[in-house]
Amino acid sequence: MQRAGYHVHDGFYLRLSAGVGGGHTSVSGSQNFGVGGAGLALNLWAGGTPWRGTAIGGLLSYQGLNEGDTVVEGKGTGAGANGHVVLVGPFIDVFPDPLRGLHFGGSAALAFVGTQADSHLLEDNYAVKDYSGGGLGGSIWLGYMGFVGPEYSMGGILQLSGYASNKKDDDGDRKANGYSVSLSFSALYH
Repeated sequence: MQRAGYHVHDGFYLRLSAGVGGGHTSVSGSQNFGVGGAGLALNLWAGGTPWRGTAIGGLLSYQGLNEGDTVVEGKGTGAGANGHVVLVGPFIDVFPDPLRGLHFGGSAALAFVGTQADSHLLEDNYAVKDYSGGGLGGSIWLGYMGFVGPEYSMGGILQLSGYASNKKDDDGDRKANGYSVSLSFSALYH
């Protein structure tokens, strides 16, 4: 039997990951527009292992989106925009065999969504205003970690997230929803 803590996924849990991803955010209101494309993906998980093979804790996740041709009311504009989504919430990460690296999990989270035009062209020509709002989101993931030390492992993780938010301002109710998919390199102390 493997001794506790040595090449076993147990105890304190700290994961950092960085990679690339992409997705799409649709914003509705006085003008409907979308921002989508590739961007940087970052994650931080911290928690513990209350049951063998099961970690729970808190997650902070960031996904950037970069758009070269923002679509307004179904038509391309040739103007760029960027967006981001930040998720903060509890997570669960399960290792079916704590001596191996396969894991999967999920998170329910608060979502913070933002979009910003690269220039004034979108606002001047299409009446599109930057968006920033809060709401709810969630993520699911699947990954594999290989031990590189007694408590340290490295590997990859595929993550799918979805989110919805809203904002009330001078233009009335505005809503945003979207998704992102990322593939990241992950380092874990567990």
